[in-house]
Amino acid sequence: MKYPVMYKDQTVGRVSIEEETCRVSWDAVCHVDTASVLRLYAVKSGLEPLRIGVLEPDAEHAGILRLCRAIPRSELQAAGYDPLPQSYVLSENGQGLNVASNKIHTGDAKLDALIDRGQASCDTMAGETCVCVPFEWGEACPMAFALTACKVQNGQAILRYRKGKQGK
Repeated sequence: MKYPVMYKDQTVGRVSIEEETCRVSWDAVCHVDTASVLRLYAVKSGLEPLRIGVLEPDAEHAGILRLCRAIPRSELQAAGYDPLPQSYVLSENGQGLNVASNKIHTGDAKLDALIDRGQASCDTMAGETCVCVPFEWGEACPMAFALTACKVQNGQAILRYRKGKQGK
């Protein structure tokens, strides 16, 4: 999967992501002419930005910054980043990453209440709204009312939410 990388509200490059069973790898190439130390962050609504790593200058090309990094899937799950978001941002020491107030909502009262209480996260992935909650077999699940419609994967119950057609 490839996603754009933003810096100061402009697309400056792309990040390629390879998901494996036990880890996720990022390979980012960005065109930024700066002396600042920039970090690549994954940004998911309602969660702290995930620091992926520091980009390094390309020795052969001026103004090109690169990053290759792998993170264990267990670390991503613990941070609430499994499944992965589609938003990636460059920042100097996390400046300008105001995402906590930009919670995505579904319009469904029960799901939105879980999101507002911090029991669920909501993100848009591949054009779909996905609501995720931690899931462990045999334990109480805050989204039990919708569990039959969820996909359970890597310790998360994932509901791909589509609004019903109104007026029919």
